[in-house]
Amino acid sequence: MKWKTINNGLRKTILWSIGGLLLFTSIGFVETRQQSVQINKIDIRIHDQFEHFFLDEKDILLLMTDGGMEPVMGAMYQDTDWKLLEERVETHKFIRYAEVSKDLQGNLRVDAWQAQPIARIVRPDGVDAYISAEGIILPVLDRYTARTVLISGGLAAELMKEDMSKDHFPELLELLQYLDENEFWRAQIAQMSIDQNQDITMYPQVSKQLIEFGQPTDIETKLNKLKIFYQRILPVKGWNAYSRVNLKYQDQIICE
Repeated sequence: MKWKTINNGLRKTILWSIGGLLLFTSIGFVETRQQSVQINKIDIRIHDQFEHFFLDEKDILLLMTDGGMEPVMGAMYQDTDWKLLEERVETHKFIRYAEVSKDLQGNLRVDAWQAQPIARIVRPDGVDAYISAEGIILPVLDRYTARTVLISGGLAAELMKEDMSKDHFPELLELLQYLDENEFWRAQIAQMSIDQNQDITMYPQVSKQLIEFGQPTDIETKLNKLKIFYQRILPVKGWNAYSRVNLKYQDQIICE
């Protein structure tokens, strides 16, 4: 009985060893075969464009090939630096992330995720720039203009200096994200003038009232008050009854 148990254990050990050897041999065969594959097709997919066409497949291919200096089509897998290809694509300011994958037939797939502008900084004495949903400062491109809320005022130049983050105007970024994610407010607010103290005046798309929003705090509460102004006050008093609405004070809507 004891010998039978030992033999069974030995048999299992041998079977596991053979299985492991076959697995490693198979993996090695696949890797060797992949190295000898030649790239014969490149499939480029740009995600998260949402009708914002800041770049296309040709732009991605130019980035991958270092401006056409290092062609990818026809290259062997063993001679291709996959990480370098991803890094080249990600050098474009409008690309958040890139991923390159391949198969045994020589098909190369490139997935790139585009940054989404949610605001545009406008300055009379300098270049404009976009702010992405992540707070990244993006350049304005000639080929396409995104329809976003405009930002002007004394803070505009300061915003251009570095990306917005938890340490750099986090509350203002939260306000921009809130406006962009809400279909009603995205269509309603055309421009924001922001002074050096982050005091905000909003300019609506349709009505003529200036909206004194104040600091980018209590965002939802203030916008709920503004919605009350649009839905309950203006229909009764008339759209031209007031030139200014103040949302700065708690539990109050001041109309003048």
